Amino acid sequence: MQYRRTPTSCGFSPSELLNSRQLRTRIDTLLPSPAHIAQGKQSKEASKSQMTPDLKAVVKVTRQYKAGDPVYALYRGPRRDKQPRWVPAVIKKSLGTRCFNVMVIPHGPVWRRHWEQLQPRYTTDEDNEPGEEVDTVSELVTDHPMEILETVPQTRRQTKPKGTPSVPEYGPDNPRRSKRTRKPTERLCC
Repeated sequence: MQYRRTPTSCGFSPSELLNSRQLRTRIDTLLPSPAHIAQGKQSKEASKSQMTPDLKAVVKVTRQYKAGDPVYALYRGPRRDKQPRWVPAVIKKSLGTRCFNVMVIPHGPVWRRHWEQLQPRYTTDEDNEPGEEVDTVSELVTDHPMEILETVPQTRRQTKPKGTPSVPEYGPDNPRRSKRTRKPTERLCC
């Protein structure tokens, strides 16, 4: 295939002399065609000419947080629904220009969050309950939020009413068996 594509002494390949065009090879599929290159240049120049000077001078604004600022922090634990969960928190400490330690309100764990995982929270004094203040004691920083489980006090002994039937306990000696009636298999016969 390569010899059909290689130019001869006259400057044209045998395929060009026969078909008036070059044969298409695998290397041609990797390289963009001159038409595609020209089209790309034209679209870039058209977009530059349509761009106004105001759009070129746009500066990205980053939020500045300091210790004590109320924010919403992104909860990265298991989701109960499809929407991301934002929980109220307070900035505890700045860990550079982009990372912060935030404490979940009230009395929650301390999480490390990037500034893109924080949203400003605007509060008034009426939102806070009287006597409720945020602790300034540093706590253990965790990368992943932990769920706080509430413990239910257990009674000494739970008694069953005498009228209810007892459920047999299953184990290795008494395995649980299915109670359903099985349908016999129907086989095709010759």
